[in-house]
Amino acid sequence: MNKKAKSIKAKVIIGYVLLFVVGAVSIAFLYNEILKAGKPKKEMFSRNQQLIDLSDALTKLYTAEATEGNTSFLSSNTEFSNYNRLIDSVIYKMQRLKRHESQIQDNRLDSIALLLTQKKSHTAQIRQLNTQYTNESSFTALRKK
Repeated sequence: MNKKAKSIKAKVIIGYVLLFVVGAVSIAFLYNEILKAGKPKKEMFSRNQQLIDLSDALTKLYTAEATEGNTSFLSSNTEFSNYNRLIDSVIYKMQRLKRHESQIQDNRLDSIALLLTQKKSHTAQIRQLNTQYTNESSFTALRKK
């Protein structure tokens, strides 16, 4: 009976030691996995930065469009230079957003940049014609008097 009690006692102690070891290993494994999951991945950081850059470019584009809609835009040199600066900034952001991962995405960004450049040029031409027309109409009004 004494021998039987010692073997049962030894089995129980070995069981508790194994249980403690398995628990310690599983806690260490879970701790390492939690640390890995908590670290920001470089790829995610890059994607988040691209999203922030895209949001910034869109905000500047909307600001430029709002500036262009203002009627004093055509006569004010400061507003026109601000508009040009905003459009140039948007074009620069579009060039930076190219990832060279997707040819389709790069082509779209190139198209947007090209259209913005053309719009900037056309707006300058409209502004020039507006000032020319305004000057001519004021000269004809002065001649009639």
